[in-house]
Amino acid sequence: MLTFKAGIVICIAGFIAFVFGLARAWSSQAVVLRVRVELVGSAARFMSSTDESGKPVWKSERLCLVGSSAALGHWNHPGTAMRPSRKGNVWTADLVMEKGSHVEFKVTRGSWDTEACLAAGDPMPNFSIQAQKHQRAVCHVSHFKDQTPRPAHTRTGIFEDLGVVHSKFLGNSREILVYLPPGYHESADHYPVLYLHDGNNMFDASTAFGGNEWHVDEVAQHLIAEGLIRPFIGVAVYNTRQREFEYTHQRDSRSDSGGGARAYARFLAEELKPVIDKQFRTLPNAADNGVMGSSLGGLVSLFIGTCHGDVFGMAGAVSPSIWWGKESILEVIGRADTSKLARKFWLCMGDREGGSGSGLNSNCYNIGSEQDGSEDVVWRGPIAFPGLRTIAHLAGKSSAPSSIASVRKASLALNSKGLEWGREIVLCEVHGGRHSEFDWAWRVHMILLWFLGTEHFRADKIEITEKGKPYFGAGAGTGFTGPILEPFWPIGNLRDLAGYGRKNAADRQKSH
Repeated sequence: MLTFKAGIVICIAGFIAFVFGLARAWSSQAVVLRVRVELVGSAARFMSSTDESGKPVWKSERLCLVGSSAALGHWNHPGTAMRPSRKGNVWTADLVMEKGSHVEFKVTRGSWDTEACLAAGDPMPNFSIQAQKHQRAVCHVSHFKDQTPRPAHTRTGIFEDLGVVHSKFLGNSREILVYLPPGYHESADHYPVLYLHDGNNMFDASTAFGGNEWHVDEVAQHLIAEGLIRPFIGVAVYNTRQREFEYTHQRDSRSDSGGGARAYARFLAEELKPVIDKQFRTLPNAADNGVMGSSLGGLVSLFIGTCHGDVFGMAGAVSPSIWWGKESILEVIGRADTSKLARKFWLCMGDREGGSGSGLNSNCYNIGSEQDGSEDVVWRGPIAFPGLRTIAHLAGKSSAPSSIASVRKASLALNSKGLEWGREIVLCEVHGGRHSEFDWAWRVHMILLWFLGTEHFRADKIEITEKGKPYFGAGAGTGFTGPILEPFWPIGNLRDLAGYGRKNAADRQKSH
């Protein structure tokens, strides 16, 4: 008969064997990525100092990784806290990832006001890593956002600031900025309206996240001048501290917030839209009104287009967070009243926004790991109208990234409600496209052309080139002889857009 001590020993040994076996099984599906952030230059001086003897002393600041996975907060703080070294200019964090998965993240000191940035204050591209095995990655950070001056105002065209508008449905207030088309005050015409979520990012670098605006005003000015889109009114609906609550239709298990999208939709439809229709010369019918946003703003655009399409007949879902609530937006679409559906849905996603992908970007390098040699795969779905090619070159040999897969599900769900590919739904997949304001700015012209294109623009000539850059061509007989990519494609820094007259102050129209 076993003694009590022997029994205890056997139990402990059994438990250890169980844990060891579980760890071995788990490790076959998971890898540990050690992220090492090295602070250099201004960032190093900001985060550390020296004592009287000259010995380095670390300041009591924190450093976080915030990004595309649950452990990283799905782009919400606090994300994953990093550990400082004794010197204070080297920080580390371990991320447990599914083997082969792809993650993107940014480095902050605890808020988006303190994110890592470039010397001029421009946001750094997302750090991007694919985990093939246990490995380390090193990221260099030289500046923080709050160390750099805010960008100057960069609005182009005619604007009217409505100031702060209150909502009884949401119980809060926000700023509203209105873009008016060229010649608005000299004309008696009425115009379509686009309501833009995260409106602080749309027109002005001084208010945009990371100082990186979408340049909706410059793109609109150019396309209107070329006669390629109808002149329109753009309503920038600024976000608030309750952004996550307002832009989501239900709570998510990974968040303490969510579920305010219905109230936000009522604010737009019943409070803000009547003000805009009364104060400006609008076309108030659903077909001439739309919503557009990215990430959670893309999710709420899908929700509004599904449930309030009789008010907002165009819905632009840019990199929508379909994962929220275990992809419950798909159920919302499935249950939707077809009479309430918008009649134009634009959905787009980059293949580097989550799920699987390949490689590391230029701001992050690998130590002692090899990248796989998987070939590009071209996915062609039923997502096309005549001549439209939505081609995604995806790293890997079998499946698309989860972000791409989810947006395809949403487009298929809309199609199952009777909406037609090409005429009522477009899905655009962008090779190399990332989850950032910088990348979304590159897609603005496509969305405006899809929603508001004139007869001079042939929708059947849209394509995504093999380099992943949207390319538009106009067919013979349209009055436009060639591609319209170059006049408004970002060249280098997005602040130096070509063809917008941004470099020539005399070209700007006075804001009102």
